[in-house]
Amino acid sequence: PFTDAIGKSVFDCYPADIAQQFIDNIQTVATTKQAVETIEVAPRPDGTLGDFLVYKFPILDASGQNLVGGVAVDITDRKQAEAQLQEQEQFLRNIFEGSENPIFVVDVLEQHEFRYVGWNLASEKISGLKPVDVIGKTPVAAMGFDSQQQLFTLSGNEIRYSV
Repeated sequence: PFTDAIGKSVFDCYPADIAQQFIDNIQTVATTKQAVETIEVAPRPDGTLGDFLVYKFPILDASGQNLVGGVAVDITDRKQAEAQLQEQEQFLRNIFEGSENPIFVVDVLEQHEFRYVGWNLASEKISGLKPVDVIGKTPVAAMGFDSQQQLFTLSGNEIRYSV
């Protein structure tokens, strides 16, 4: 219970490295009289260590004494989800960049138009076009044709895509 902490130092309640980060951030606010937003590692109710988004801020009480207030939000789950997302993005990037098959990514816009947003090395080798030549462009603009019809005719195949 929190009542067990009354009259104790932060170092009596937490391991030294955790307590020290609390003290350092409190001292920063007390010295600068500016709010601090930071991530602190602290024990969670289940005993595991978690990441907390912490806001510490100066408070001037009625007697004129400078105090430090704070609020913390447990963001451990969010940080873990972000790490998993980064791993997944890296996995997909490795496939995209390492594939020997051409892979391109398009952004479908209004009126069924699309623009390239990704162009891997295999696409460059086959087409001779570098990513800088195609990214942000439509196929017609990237390939140097005057119209979508000219592109379709030249390819010899009907090109279809759906939104």
